[in-house]
Amino acid sequence: MNLIGLQLVVVVFAVLMVYLTYISYRKKQFSQKDFWFWALVWVLAIFAVFFPESLTRLMQSMQLGRVMDLLFIASFLLLFALVFFLYKTVRENQKKVEKVVEKVALKESKK
Repeated sequence: MNLIGLQLVVVVFAVLMVYLTYISYRKKQFSQKDFWFWALVWVLAIFAVFFPESLTRLMQSMQLGRVMDLLFIASFLLLFALVFFLYKTVRENQKKVEKVVEKVALKESKK
């Protein structure tokens, strides 16, 4: 796949993800904050495809050899942040479920 083909794939994917993000927001599955975060991520991906020279300047200021190195580092940082927030959310939900189960068990034991 040549560069133009890869750029087309990224743009189509990012536009589809913006659309899915919007649909999730309209269905109240995403908050407004979630919507703007993910919309920004996908718009930045489109921006990076259309203006790769801006990434080159950023890459050179960070003393990285290739643009792909920058993209991999940014991707890993984003993935680690998402895993952290998912873990935090799971733990919060787990605590809420434990409280509900405790209340139900106490109610059942009183019968």
